[in-house]
Formats: sequence, structure tokens, C-alpha cells
Amino acid sequence: AGTPILLKHLLTHTSGLSYGASGGNKPSNANEEAYQSLIERVDRREFKDLAAWCDELAEMPLRVQPGQKWEYSYSIDLLGRIMEVVSGQRLDEFLQQRILDPLGMHDTRFALPQAKRERLATLYRRVQNKEEEWVRADEPADSAARSKWVEPEQPPVLMGGGTVGSIAGGLVSTMDDFARLCMMMHNGGQLEGVRLFSEENMAFMTRNLLPELTGQEDAWCLGTPGLGFSLLGSIAVQHPAANWYDVPGEFGWGGLGGTAWAVDKRDGLVVLSFTQVLSELWVDEELRKAVRRSLHYPEPEEQEEEETEKVPVQEAKETASETDCAVAFTAAKDVGAVDQPNPKSPRLVHEACHDRKRAIEDSDPDDSGETPKKPKLVHGHDMDVHLSRKKLGLEADSHGPLLEA
Repeated sequence: AGTPILLKHLLTHTSGLSYGASGGNKPSNANEEAYQSLIERVDRREFKDLAAWCDELAEMPLRVQPGQKWEYSYSIDLLGRIMEVVSGQRLDEFLQQRILDPLGMHDTRFALPQAKRERLATLYRRVQNKEEEWVRADEPADSAARSKWVEPEQPPVLMGGGTVGSIAGGLVSTMDDFARLCMMMHNGGQLEGVRLFSEENMAFMTRNLLPELTGQEDAWCLGTPGLGFSLLGSIAVQHPAANWYDVPGEFGWGGLGGTAWAVDKRDGLVVLSFTQVLSELWVDEELRKAVRRSLHYPEPEEQEEEETEKVPVQEAKETASETDCAVAFTAAKDVGAVDQPNPKSPRLVHEACHDRKRAIEDSDPDDSGETPKKPKLVHGHDMDVHLSRKKLGLEADSHGPLLEA
């Protein structure tokens, strides 16, 4: 490489590396073809560990110069090896000691013990023959009896980025476990008294670094305007051509097996999508759209209507509840700390109006003449977390299926 590869290049997929064909597919371009022999050697178990695989990868030419552009790649797998060198531990031991055990992620491993093999969820792919079909992604890799995600069938190469073979590799987890990881990030680096990162480090790790690393203001992840890339994954930023559902500040990423996550601190959101279907990445996108609709975010058609319909401001007050809605909206314009719920969120304005209206209704004197009780306040974040845990089944004794993350 004419330019040295830095850690931040690896962390942001600007290292100049690329990916081979994934999911057992045949190579579809020159980049994928270049890595095909490496993939086949992994499948034949020719590499004894991650170090041996990295040594072989180092002999291959880069696809572009470091810092030239964003391209999804084996960079994360190389970072796994760097963790081994710096810590003096195997990658699985390091992750378990520093992240998984402290966060209580007891079902997350590179391979399941035999006692848990029946909990392994099936991984599917969609194929188009005469009719559309859903089939197992790989046999026997995906059968519980001989799965490559169950001991002792796992690949010897610990793959920090997912898979360096044709399909097997990467971590296996549950929605319960992954929700804990996401809640740690949502909470600024801590969960239930366990702090992994300082709030300052979390803020640094969720900055868009692509303009700095590429020297281009219009460098985007996946070629999508408004979608930058941080040390933790994609990060949405302000841009006139951004997708309406990519709200600035939301960060996250998706996996090949249909495992995707997104965190938005300002709106108090953690969104998980675990479909177990290869390459159907549109599912996560549709889920995030649905979440934004539920919070009353306007879609492009609605935004156009709002611009063409200018409602004159009424001078007279109509009701107390309407007045308070206006106050709530004014406050929303003036306050916007990143570490607080987004006051511009249509959901918060809507809830402020609803809560005030309910308080007024509750304050009406009844026939008994008793003094009405004040409405009970509930912290927005606490309610969001409670509802999320209920929906995901995050009770202390719950165990969900184990999924390839």
C-alpha cells in the first residue's frame, strides 16, 4: 500500500480491502474472485487459527489505496487479530472477559455447547426456481446435529467480522443478549451499573469519520447520501437527499443472516431485527420505517403536503390543551441536547399534548366534590425500556432461540 493502513481505516472499512463472495454464492465480480481461493481454503480447514488466516490475507494486494473510499471488507476480522496480539488472549477469550460476561450475555459465543444445540435457529435463503422457495442456507452446516455453529464443528478461524469462509463463522447470540449490548450503547456505555465505555468515548465512537479519512465531504456508506460511518457502524447525518427514516444520530448495522440493530439515543430507541434469512436486508429497512411512522415522522409525500398547505396562525386561544401543545412545540425548537430524548421528535410533541389533555380532563371536578389527584408522571426512557423488554421477552428466566449474528 502506498499509504499505511491505520486502525481507523480498519474500523471504518476504508482500509482498501474488500470481501469475497458470501453466503455460499459464486463470485460475481473481480474483487470477489480474488478472494475465492482464500474462502475455499477456510472451508477446507487449512488454517489453524485467525493468525494464520491473517498472514495469508496480508500477501494479497489491496483493492484500492487506504482512505480512498468506503468499502465493506475483512477489516473487522483483522481487528480481531489485533485484539489477540494486544491482549495476549484468543479473540473468544478476550470478548468473553471484557464484554460478554460483564454485560450478562451468557448465550453469545462463537460456537454453542452441545447442551444448547437444539436452540439453534434455522438459517434460510430465498431461491427463485419455477416458484419462489425458502430453503435452508446450507446443509449440513445449518442442521443442529452437525452445525458449524455448534461445538466441535466450528471453524478454527475465529471470525470477528462474520464469515471468512463460504457461510459459517461469526458469533451466535439471542435477541435478549443483543438487546443488552444495544442498551449499553444507548445508555452511553453502561448497563445496570456495569460501564464498558465512558460517555466521552461513546460520543467519539459515533462520529462520522468518512470525510476526515477520505478527504471527501460526499463520501457515504453504501453510496447512500446522509449515511456516514463511525467506529460502531453506520451513522445518519444531516443531508438534503438523506432517506427520511435515517434520522440524524441513529447508528447501527446489519448482518448477513438478517440480524440488524439500530440505536437512537435522542428518541430513546433500540430497534432489533433478527430474521435468519440470508441477504434480505430490506426487512430491517422496512422495520425502521415502521418505527419512524409510529413516532409520527413524516414521509416524503407528507412533507410535500405540509409545505403546500400553510395554515394561518389563529390569534385566539381555543382550548387549554391546544395552547400547551403550542408551548411544547416551541420548547422542541429550543432544546436539543444529544444525550437527551430528541425534543423535536413528533412523538414527544404528540405525547406532551396528550398528557396535558388527559391532565385537564382528570382535573374536572366530579360529583363527589373530592379534590382530583394529579396525573402520575412516568419517565419516557423508563417506559420505553419497560415496553421494549416486555415485547422482546427480556425477563430474567427467558431464553430465546440462538441466532447467527
